[in-house]
Parts: sequence; C-alpha cells; structure tokens
Amino acid sequence: MPSFALVFIQVHSDLLHVIKLLDDPDTSVQEAVRGYFQDFGGDISEQIAGDAISLSNKERRLLSQYLIPGRQRNLANQWLIPAAFHKEGSRDWDTFEFLLSLLSDYLHDGLTLRPSLADSLDQLADEVHLAEASTNIEKLGRFLFGSEKFMGNTARYFAKENSDLVWVMHHTLGNPISLVAIFMLIANRFGLEVEGCNYPGHFLAWIPSPDRPFLIDAYNRGRVLHPEQIMRNNPNLSENAQLSLKAPCSLKTIILRTLNNIETSFTKEDQMSEPPFIQRLKKSLQAEPVI
Repeated sequence: MPSFALVFIQVHSDLLHVIKLLDDPDTSVQEAVRGYFQDFGGDISEQIAGDAISLSNKERRLLSQYLIPGRQRNLANQWLIPAAFHKEGSRDWDTFEFLLSLLSDYLHDGLTLRPSLADSLDQLADEVHLAEASTNIEKLGRFLFGSEKFMGNTARYFAKENSDLVWVMHHTLGNPISLVAIFMLIANRFGLEVEGCNYPGHFLAWIPSPDRPFLIDAYNRGRVLHPEQIMRNNPNLSENAQLSLKAPCSLKTIILRTLNNIETSFTKEDQMSEPPFIQRLKKSLQAEPVI
C-alpha cells in the first residue's frame, strides 16, 4: 500500500507541494520525487522565480541534488564534438563557447535565475566598448584584470564554481583558466587575438605579436610576462613547461584542462558520483574523431 506522502505527490503535482517531501525518509517517496524532477532538464529556476518560492538553505541543497541527473542528461545529450574541433589549429570559436556554456549550465545549481553565457559575454563586451578598451589587447587586459574587475579566487581556488563562466562573470572571481577563457571570448568578439598558454599549474593568456609573443597572467592582475624570460629565470623547467611556452595550445586542450579542474573540484568536495561522468566527457575529446 503506498504511503500517504507518495499519494500526496501523485495528487499534488505543483512544485511547492513537492518541496515539502524533499527530506522524506520513505524510499518510494524519494523515487517519486526523483521522477517528478526528471523532465526539468536539471533547471527549475524559472519555476521558482515565477512562483516566488523562497527556499531554505537545506531545501536548496536537497533540490540541487535531485536536479543533478537532469543536468547530467542535458549535458550528455548536447555534448557533440565536431571533427574539426579535434584539429590542433582549430579556431572553432562557436564550439568552444558552446561547450563552455554547457559546462556552466551543468555546474549551476539549477535554482537561481540567471542569464546565459552568451548574454553575459555580450553584456561585458558592451562595457568594454563603452570603456574604449576594445581597440587593442593591452587596453582590454588592463580593463578586465589591471583594474581588478576580475580577480583570482584565492580564498576558494579549487571550488567548482570557478569553472562556471557565468558564475565567474557574476562574482568577478575565477581560476586562471576561466579568467583566460573569458579574456579569449571577449577578445574574439572584437577581432582581437588571445590564445591559451597551457603552462603546467598556472594557465596563462598567449598574445601573438609581430615582434615576439607575450603572456598575460589574468589571475594576477594581468601582469605581462615573456616566455623567454620565464625560461631564463627557471632553468630547471620541466619539458612540458618549456613546450607550453613555445606555442599556444588548442581550444580542445583548454576544454580538457577545464574538465580536469572540474573533476578535481568534485573529488575535493567528496562528490564522488560526478568524476566518472566528467571522465566520459574527457574521453570524447581524447578519442580520434569519426569522419
């Protein structure tokens, strides 16, 4: 015989009533609650905002957990890698931004109403234009990082939110690779060239130049560095570090390194159900493309 709570969720299908059952100990009720949320794609922010529902911290935590399968399924269904993106010199900016937006949606709690990555980037590009910082890389770098508009998240360096570009843009804090990714995507909107330098342990922006390329450390207020100077000052650099300073990395490498960061974040937070899913996404980028 079904429990009262299970009958309750079958009869009262609106969100506010289902929230009352989030911590019900009955396993059949938990299954019914999971079934209720499976069609939401992992995001109920519009429903919460539309119904003006106020959630406690406990309800937010439980709700976000129930939404994880939907976020995973939504990401897996849209995670398509064009064959051209596997090429080392690929400049498929549309795919690059799309994959980063999928990861942002996946890392979102699914509860807070917020703009898309594309809209967030467009809004920031408008600010850059109004500040007359869109004409060259140096001005853009100073506007984004020299002014501390964006800063390194030193207090929570390994937090998974640092890989959610929408979160980073809203909170103006991030890790080295997320700050460089924003730099790259904004620069591309103005026809400026910013690439990635896959330096081990500290991702940097690679700036092509007719004279000599240079690097910008987005995590440390946009300080300018030169590859040859780094190698002179660090004669015992590993082979991988030396190679990273000789040429920019691919867009695919940036996505892979972002996935590595996400996997590390989940592991440090003891969310051990997530790393295997991230590993499957990594394999899709490491495998040979099917043509």
